[in-house]
Amino acid sequence: MSSKRIATVAVTAALALTPAAPATASPQPAPLPEVAALDPATIDLADFTGLEQQIAPYLGNLARLANSVNDDSATDHGFITCNCWRAGQGPNDARVMENVLTLAYFYTADRPWNPYHRDAALRGRLEAALRFMLGTQNADGSFPQGSGDLHSRAATGFALELYAIMLELLDADGTLDPALVAKLTAAMKAAGTWFLEDEEVWGPRGAQFANQVAGGLVGISRLLGRFGDADLRARFEQRLAEHEKVSQGEAGFFRDGTVAHRYSIEVESEDLAGWADPATRPVIDRMQARYLDWAQYNLLYDQGLDGYFINTAADSRHRGWNYADELPIGSNNLWGSVIPQARAYSPTREEIEERRAAFARAGWQTSVAPLIAPTWAYLDPAVVRDVALGEEYYPTGAERRAAISTLRPYAGAPYTEHRADAVTGQQFIFAKRPSYVVGLGFGKHVNTQYGFWDNQRFGLGHLYDPKLGVVVQGQNAPQIGAPRTRPVDAELSWGTGWTAADGVHFDSYDQPVPAFFRDGAPVDPAAAGDLDDLEIRYAAAGGTKSVTLGDRLRVRVEAGSTPFFERIPLVLEKGDTLRWIGGGPVAVGSRAEARDVSGVVVSRDGRSVEIRWSGAGSAVLWPSSFPVAGGRRALQVLDLKATGTLAYDIRVVDDACVGSDERGPGSVQLVTGRAAVDFDDVRVTR
Repeated sequence: MSSKRIATVAVTAALALTPAAPATASPQPAPLPEVAALDPATIDLADFTGLEQQIAPYLGNLARLANSVNDDSATDHGFITCNCWRAGQGPNDARVMENVLTLAYFYTADRPWNPYHRDAALRGRLEAALRFMLGTQNADGSFPQGSGDLHSRAATGFALELYAIMLELLDADGTLDPALVAKLTAAMKAAGTWFLEDEEVWGPRGAQFANQVAGGLVGISRLLGRFGDADLRARFEQRLAEHEKVSQGEAGFFRDGTVAHRYSIEVESEDLAGWADPATRPVIDRMQARYLDWAQYNLLYDQGLDGYFINTAADSRHRGWNYADELPIGSNNLWGSVIPQARAYSPTREEIEERRAAFARAGWQTSVAPLIAPTWAYLDPAVVRDVALGEEYYPTGAERRAAISTLRPYAGAPYTEHRADAVTGQQFIFAKRPSYVVGLGFGKHVNTQYGFWDNQRFGLGHLYDPKLGVVVQGQNAPQIGAPRTRPVDAELSWGTGWTAADGVHFDSYDQPVPAFFRDGAPVDPAAAGDLDDLEIRYAAAGGTKSVTLGDRLRVRVEAGSTPFFERIPLVLEKGDTLRWIGGGPVAVGSRAEARDVSGVVVSRDGRSVEIRWSGAGSAVLWPSSFPVAGGRRALQVLDLKATGTLAYDIRVVDDACVGSDERGPGSVQLVTGRAAVDFDDVRVTR
């Protein structure tokens, strides 16, 4: 035996080779031999491939995970008790058992770094866990998720996805109890049949959780060849067509309630990359291309940070996710090999190679040991799935830069994009003009089986400049509840606030209904020209708010006698120059109030954001502690207080043009005006 392998716990040949008795056969099951702890001194990180480096912490936790398999209870024999995945759930939640994939992976992985390959004690605990997992399956083929969800779409869908890969591992290894593998195959066919037929998946509730449906379909795509069932394949193809129609909004996003950026990127897109059925692959490619077309308007490249600001105001499911340095699309960034745009968001091949080389050079104590405890707290079997897939794709630096140059907000010509979703009634406007890029959303909050989701914020969402990045970013809900139930300064959306009989209101929360006009006449926003002065009107402060997409972004609030304020969350660098128009300078991160000023200017690197107003009684700049871009940007909130009418406009200009009213093409020279970006002007430094 290699010195890099630990000594296997001694067990009898009969125990090693004979399947364990069913959990109910004995009220006092025999204890299972424990899996020996890892000796890190025997591990050479140079033996790991790049993908395998992700599971080095899992290797460190493997014995602890395996030894948490219950071996002293007749009813729960084989249950994984570690509380290291789906924490707080009990034996009635089949999702807790998803780490059988982790046990199976290490049992079957014939790799020089793996001392647990075909380890007899690990095999005994894996087989016990598999028997328990199979025992949780309902007679109709579904799996329960606990908390009364006895026939769970999520538990069954992710079981199909993860255990399809596990079956491939077990087949290739060939040493596990064949009868148990056969039972697992039959269980997956029953699960797939239920998944393709049940109302829980294909009824109204299932249509609200696209990522869960996608997981099950991905699993079935891997299992079809194993089943060899023509009728099941035909039903699968019908349901896939339905998934494309129902689970993806016309706007392009995957419906998880409604817009849910993290679920779309980190679950649905990730899962779909593992699609394994060539006959239906064109459907999946089409869906992902439509999603990325939507994503380019919601993931906004910042060339200074070399990362992406996120249209967080539109997100219904995750609060406060407003920036990411990297956004790999698909498991192992596999969408980059299919759709060139996906290459814009990931690290480059050169970066990945350097990180992996550094990981191996640093050794176990530096690279792995600090990750073992955090991994144990969230032992996600999807990481094992990604490693088992084996394939990956990362673009070269040149390919990444070329992909960034295709993103319309960053490098394309002016546009007006109207996107609508018929199911929720939500509408989104994304527009680019020579002096700004803006995003708006409208609609109602979403009711789901989990209750009322009111995280989204509507109306104005963000204002972007290709050279400066996002300069105004409305945040979604900081916590559960309406603005009127929290301190007024906890609301960080971009919108109009006022006090009514029941407390503070914001138009961004109150689900405004938009009307669209061009030259004062109603217009279909989908028919608006790329450079039309499109006006959007909706209710605010007991009156009307108007947003006009012209040469400047023009906003007007007519509220009658109701006092109100307009909140504009500015995204600033600590070194920015900030000054009142008609007043003095203001330090970024400080509080300042002014009267008799007509605007504010933020300057950075030869560019300026210029906000001018009329009708404000006073203006207040105040710092928020809410984190933006991991603390590399500061949120400096501008409140304009008014009664009656307030009007303001925003544009981004070269510093030579600040304060001017010039409109000629020579007065504002922007990257936005180019057909493609000049990368001599772009800093890609990550």
